[in-house]
Amino acid sequence: MVNQADEHIQKILYSFLSDSIPEHIRDGAQYLMAEDGIQNIEVRSHEDNWEVEGQIQGDDFQTYTSEVGINLEQESVHYYCNCPDSFSGICRHVTATILGLLSRLDNTPEAEVQQIKSEWKHSFRGFFSTSFEPEPGIHYLIFRFFTEPGRLQVEFFRARQNKSGLSTVQNPVTLEQIVRNPEWCEMSPELPLVAEHIGQFLDYYGHRIDIPFGLMTWFFWAIRNEYYLFWEETEQPVRIVSTPMRLHLRPKFVEDGLIFDVMLGREGKVPISILNQNTTFYGQLPLWVCRKHSFYPVQTGLQPQLIQELVTSPPLIPHAEISEFL
Repeated sequence: MVNQADEHIQKILYSFLSDSIPEHIRDGAQYLMAEDGIQNIEVRSHEDNWEVEGQIQGDDFQTYTSEVGINLEQESVHYYCNCPDSFSGICRHVTATILGLLSRLDNTPEAEVQQIKSEWKHSFRGFFSTSFEPEPGIHYLIFRFFTEPGRLQVEFFRARQNKSGLSTVQNPVTLEQIVRNPEWCEMSPELPLVAEHIGQFLDYYGHRIDIPFGLMTWFFWAIRNEYYLFWEETEQPVRIVSTPMRLHLRPKFVEDGLIFDVMLGREGKVPISILNQNTTFYGQLPLWVCRKHSFYPVQTGLQPQLIQELVTSPPLIPHAEISEFL
């Protein structure tokens, strides 16, 4: 017998599945369920919200932690997963957690989930992939990143790979050339399409361009396998990290009062403080943090400008006003 609260949860989740999760993600989640990928689902129900945590084994045999929050009053769903795929959007592990909860509420044994035939190349592609080095005689794209608070710019070049390394003759190329020459983008086949959208948004297809916040995740995801990502005019490599991080605000008492320390961390790692450090923030959902020549996706709903201000100019609450603030 399904009670009223369970029915409300089912309504919210079925609507979320239908409106917010692509079909191929749902199919992948059903495959994980059919392969007994759900290790455990823990539910903490409150009057106005439910908190659901799932331990899901992926097809790479790693177990990931997915968290789903369901707000009953707003009929909204928010989620988090520590898998590498989650920074580009909702993943199969979160979806499997939702499906597993629905199966429990429906009193339908998970073993009865329809078996989905999987393409072996897809399920085991990670075991057959090979990491290649730049091939001599081939021309490669070069990306140079220029950061400042609230603005990320990228310059595009193209150069020949020699046996001794990358040629010092680096020819500037434009966004328009990338769009018109998809054969240049063997390492990043989605880049021409992303470049076209960026050009349309900016109404500019030049050599040095601003990356719009709304297209930043797509851009990073498209170029993450490129060999040559550099910091400004140097040969310092730039990393695009796929594993998402979490941002925490931790109250901290100092001599003059109370401030909020901004912490970054991921599961199994001790959070680190980025207060007063040379750190910039871009995009939203996920937020991208640039720190020490690396870009990290961060799961948070806070605005980049607010976080930037908390890091560079943390507000100080005097001791006499702490009780009023709290």
